[in-house]
Amino acid sequence: MTYAATSTRRSDAHVTAAALPALASPMADPQALRIAEDAYVKLATHFRRQGRGQEALALLELAIERCAGSARVHLQHGAALEETGALIEALEAYEHALALDPDMADAHYCLGALYERMDDPMRSCRHFRAFERVLLARPTTRLN
Repeated sequence: MTYAATSTRRSDAHVTAAALPALASPMADPQALRIAEDAYVKLATHFRRQGRGQEALALLELAIERCAGSARVHLQHGAALEETGALIEALEAYEHALALDPDMADAHYCLGALYERMDDPMRSCRHFRAFERVLLARPTTRLN
């Protein structure tokens, strides 16, 4: 891929994200913030599925600025970081998601899997157990 193609993709993410600022302005109501959060997460997931990880990261970094209190945005940021090989940063993003929502089953699962990948069975097991605990406590929990 050439620099021009990379630059174009990055600017595409910013142009697409430019359609969302009104939804996530600091004075936006909670409903608008939920809509913006959902839009950022879905678009970033779309980019990741297309193999456009750098665009997903750029979009999620913008989403973090605008929806800083969103555990879902931090979870998706962690997944995008993990896919690009930034494992330590991915751990931090997943941990941040858990700080915002300690019962986020997906974050516990992702941390369990990543710690297993990093050959840390104690931490991996701790998060897989927490994942199971959350699912058993709330059987209707929807996983992302």
